[in-house]
Amino acid sequence: MQFFNGIDLGESGNHTAHAAIERVKLPVPKIRQKYRYVVRFLEEFELGIHYPEQIDRLKETLSHDAFANARVGADYTGVGRPVIQMMRKQKVHPGLVPILITGGNAATWDKESQGWHVPKRDLVGTLQILLQADLIAWHERLPAARKLEKQLQNFKVRITKSKN
Repeated sequence: MQFFNGIDLGESGNHTAHAAIERVKLPVPKIRQKYRYVVRFLEEFELGIHYPEQIDRLKETLSHDAFANARVGADYTGVGRPVIQMMRKQKVHPGLVPILITGGNAATWDKESQGWHVPKRDLVGTLQILLQADLIAWHERLPAARKLEKQLQNFKVRITKSKN
C-alpha cells in the first residue's frame, strides 16, 4: 500500500489540511483510468495553530509506518515557502516535495526548490474528471469529510485574463 499525501498550509485565515490517499488498481480500467483513489486519512487543523506546532504534528503523523514510503506534496504558494524550508530542516518526511500552484500552461520541475510548478487548471481539471467518473472515494466518518464533500461539490474553475 502506498500513500500520496497532500498538505495545504494555513494558519490564521485558512486551515491547514492534510489528506492521505491510497491508489487502488481497478480490475478493469474506467475511462482509460487504471486506478481509483481512496482518501484514508483526512485532517483539518484548527485555526490559529502556529507553523512550528503544525510541523510537529505533521512530522508525528507522517512518521507512522504506513507513510514510510509515501509521497508528500505540500503547497508552497504564498507564504508556504518558508514553512517548507522549516519542514525540510525538521525532516518532516523524506518524500516531501513542494508544489507551487501557478497560472501557467504546463507542469514543470523547478531545480532550485526541488519541487513542481503546477497549473491550477491541471489540478482542478484532473480532480473534476476523477470526481465525475467516481474514481475518488472516502469514508463519511473521516474527520472533515462532510466539509471536503461540500467543497468539492462547489469546486469551479475560474478563468482570468492574463495581464500580458
